[in-house]
Amino acid sequence: MEKLLKFLKAKKSFLPPLKKKYVILDSSQSFIFKNFFKESNTVIINTRYEHFNLFILLKIFFKLKISYEDYIIEYLKYVKCTIIVSFIENNIFYYHLKKQFPEKKIILIQNGMRPVNFFEELAKHKNLKIDYLFTLSDLYTSKFKKYVDAKFITLGSFKNNLVDKEIQNNKNSVLFISSGPSFERSMGVFGNIRVMSDIYFAPEKILLPIIYDFCKRRNLALKILVRSKKSEQIAYEKNFYQKVINSSNFEFLQNNDWDQSYKFIDKSKLIVSIYSTMGLESLSRGNRTIFFNVRDKATKLKNLNLFWSDDEIDPKGPFWTNEITRDEFERLADYAISSSDDEWKKSLRKIIPKFINYDAGNKQFLKVLDYENSK
Repeated sequence: MEKLLKFLKAKKSFLPPLKKKYVILDSSQSFIFKNFFKESNTVIINTRYEHFNLFILLKIFFKLKISYEDYIIEYLKYVKCTIIVSFIENNIFYYHLKKQFPEKKIILIQNGMRPVNFFEELAKHKNLKIDYLFTLSDLYTSKFKKYVDAKFITLGSFKNNLVDKEIQNNKNSVLFISSGPSFERSMGVFGNIRVMSDIYFAPEKILLPIIYDFCKRRNLALKILVRSKKSEQIAYEKNFYQKVINSSNFEFLQNNDWDQSYKFIDKSKLIVSIYSTMGLESLSRGNRTIFFNVRDKATKLKNLNLFWSDDEIDPKGPFWTNEITRDEFERLADYAISSSDDEWKKSLRKIIPKFINYDAGNKQFLKVLDYENSK
């Protein structure tokens, strides 16, 4: 019934799709490919029930097939593409497409951190294969290699790589990367795993007053990078931080464009993160970023440990810690702000490219495209 309602609400087209060389699976964030694929030679297949091609639907109905996977497979057959690309590498169905289309090149790009649960789910499937998998880091490459047959390339964050680093002098603000407190009673973690919001966001209630006090003493402006997109959720998020800090004397930064977050972090003297891909992206850009890796402790879920994939990393380092205290904040902040460029770069070697890499302009992706197009 739920799928039927989604179908009824979805947009629909009646004409057969055009034959194209490139297919982008999933419209979500597909705009990032606009400079890599010509629109005239590319089709986007919507995979979230937001749009259906009725011509393709009729074809699978006549074949007595009714699953959404059948719909995508039939769509791919009809457009006769040679290269399939997706920014949604956590859709396990995509790793089965090579069986149906051995002649097509399938390229997936990791678009965010993945918990241990995701790899436990991958382990349940056999014969997963694609042509190329671009990963965030060397450690993710090592995890994927256990379950997927592919050529692996450690790329870092695809979107992050597209935004030129802005060199700013006289930075005078501390930016906290929000994880988006919402009015929902619980937070989705993975699959059916959910955590009560009060528990999930307990670390923010301890950390934000410490940051605010630090900013007052150092004469720095506090800025909070919002995660929510809808106005009602943004208002709730802002109210949450006002209550936690017991003040409205901070700036709430909203993302109006996809690349604006990266510009915000480049303009900050210090960036603070609990558990976010954006925090790692900031670090890969060379920004002075510190981490309070405590979400796993608060929720009792190991997969919310920022460094779950590496048992050898120490609980505390020059710019990260597993506890929230004023002393720990001062230690991390002082190091991030006061250390020399050489010291900072040396300390980054513990994380980059282990946990995230950086490839300005996605040169390695372009190299693969050029190679495949030359065949």
